[in-house]
Amino acid sequence: MTLSGRPATCSIKDDPLFVSVIVPARNRVEKLQKCLQALSAQSYPKTRYEVIVVDNDSTQDLPSVCAGDDGVVYVKELGIGSYAARNTGIRASKGSVIALTDSDCIPSPEWLACGVRDLIALDCDIVGGRVEFLPSSLAELNIFEIFEEARFSLAQQHVFVKYNSVVTANVITYRVSFEKAGLFNSSLRALGDMEWANRAVAKGLILKYSADAVVHHPRRSTYRDILLKIKRDAGGTQQFRLRQKQWKLAIYELYWTSPVSPDVFRLVLLCPSIRGFVKRVQFAVLAYHCSLVATIERIKVSLGRPVFRGD
Repeated sequence: MTLSGRPATCSIKDDPLFVSVIVPARNRVEKLQKCLQALSAQSYPKTRYEVIVVDNDSTQDLPSVCAGDDGVVYVKELGIGSYAARNTGIRASKGSVIALTDSDCIPSPEWLACGVRDLIALDCDIVGGRVEFLPSSLAELNIFEIFEEARFSLAQQHVFVKYNSVVTANVITYRVSFEKAGLFNSSLRALGDMEWANRAVAKGLILKYSADAVVHHPRRSTYRDILLKIKRDAGGTQQFRLRQKQWKLAIYELYWTSPVSPDVFRLVLLCPSIRGFVKRVQFAVLAYHCSLVATIERIKVSLGRPVFRGD
């Protein structure tokens, strides 16, 4: 399988910085295995980085997955949420550089090399790297993959950086950034990466984008995968808005993701990847169902229910 994106070759100086890669994980053993394989194949000198897998209360056997590589450190965090797990990984790390990715992501072989190079060359404190979908395993995208690509575009890290935000699927920064800005807000279930980046920039830290530090994310190709993401994101985002007292945004987003939103209608009507009447109808059923699920999750959280955790 050929990964998309332009190739990048990043030279490493004689004495590279030591990097700690933090990977929060909850179940999804097969995806974690692929992530660790990709991290083991980095062009960055093997003796100059460690991988810390933080088991966020999994029910599957993560320790055995981590046991085969001396460069992988396994720790546990029983507190709910990936941000709590990331904080535990940062505390357990020893690198002067912290790199963040997710257990279902596949970093390119030059990810660390390019990220550390740009962290230095761009004279910044935080690098937000490029995130791309993996090529589909199907001859053409199925209805769920089309929906994900239309609704949850990954290729926006450069836009996020422009507005002082990042996605933690691909962040490389100095350890001192967390000393200055603090750790992630472990009580959040979504947008904790944005909240931390906003806080870091407010403290005077410089955030820049790297097109060469690439991480790939697998496509969600089943109804279950899409549903889990919808429920986690909708509830987590609503929780964030309410805790930040962003009342207007909470109401606006509740409306904008609901079945009566013109945005949903526009998505169904104009999605360019849909061909044929039958497929358009199938896409519409999925889109409106997902918007209904999102609305229900937002209302639940607004009424004090916990955010859906999923896998």
